Amino acid sequence: MGKVMAALLMLSLADESSFDWQVDECSDSSHCALNALQARASKSQSDDGTNDTIRGKDCCSSCDKFCSPKSGDCHSHKSRSYYLDCQAEPAATPEIVRGKDCCSSCDKFCSPKSGDCHSHKSRSYYLDCQAEPAATPEKNHHHHGYHRYETNSTPYDKDRCEAQRTPQYTKCTGCPPMYKGKPCASTTRYNNRNLGACGCGNRYRADREKKIKGGLPKNFWTLTGWTAAINCANLDHDGDGSLAWCAAGCGGCYKLCATGGLVQSGHDKSDNGGCGEAGCPKAGVCKTFKVVDRCGDGFDQGKPNWCSQKITAKKCEDNPDRCKKLGNTNWYGYPAHFDLQDLHAQVGLGLGWDNAEVTFEKVSCHDSGWHSTHKKFKFEECKGCSY
Repeated sequence: MGKVMAALLMLSLADESSFDWQVDECSDSSHCALNALQARASKSQSDDGTNDTIRGKDCCSSCDKFCSPKSGDCHSHKSRSYYLDCQAEPAATPEIVRGKDCCSSCDKFCSPKSGDCHSHKSRSYYLDCQAEPAATPEKNHHHHGYHRYETNSTPYDKDRCEAQRTPQYTKCTGCPPMYKGKPCASTTRYNNRNLGACGCGNRYRADREKKIKGGLPKNFWTLTGWTAAINCANLDHDGDGSLAWCAAGCGGCYKLCATGGLVQSGHDKSDNGGCGEAGCPKAGVCKTFKVVDRCGDGFDQGKPNWCSQKITAKKCEDNPDRCKKLGNTNWYGYPAHFDLQDLHAQVGLGLGWDNAEVTFEKVSCHDSGWHSTHKKFKFEECKGCSY
């Protein structure tokens, strides 16, 4: 009995740093070991039954210099090796990793720990989502046989119109985007022989009773000349964009000039200034195009695309704040889009344009010198419409 009492006395006098060693020394005797374990269990429980180690693991939240993760007590000196240094920089935690991209969903500031958004930088570690983001490795996505690059050479511009994508390389700034005082537009190319929404070549329209399948001759003037389909909102500019036949914008002419920028390249990206293997379109090259068709990509489906603009370019110019709202421009942030007829490669090879960024200006077809390029099919009144 005297030996047991002596062992218990030694355990009760042991401090936190030597306690585990005392238990191990007593392990030769099963009776002693049982008493030691009971004593350790009694010591590790606080009055309210909470384990000290768990209770004190975040002790630095209430201590300035050092603290014990076992008891939770604060200390002015590190007198025990396991004391935590509350003055040291905290180590990265899984929470910081989880919230490191919080700016992708926050406008002003965000916490990289929780991922929450904040209106003020009330903590020094909050990220400033309004600052210019650091350059990131480029990402590419395979699409229809070529690579499309979503991160690119375009500089960050917080004043751009809100859009789902960023142009690969743009010379235009602001919202609506402008270059040298003129509004900017995106372009693509198409090469179908459809009649189009403006009734040009109406005599070639399909007719089941006459067993006419329809389709324009390859050398028809709308296919050989400089013609284009324009986005719905700008074609039906005095309506809501839904008029799909002979809208007010049919027959209008627009002077398009390459800015030297590229909206989306069909070539693998190289170090050529972000313009891909073929290079960016030569800046300053201009051509006048006549509107003969309607581009409904995105508008008719109610989702972002080349021609999904909800308001006209004129309304964008008149009300920049409204223009900046997501959906009022297309998925690259342009208030106008021109899909250029390229059946005879007049655009791709002739101009060297492949999704070129352009400025646009409405002009007189007559004064601009626009004309059909095929002698047999000189320009004729589009019989389907009255313009």
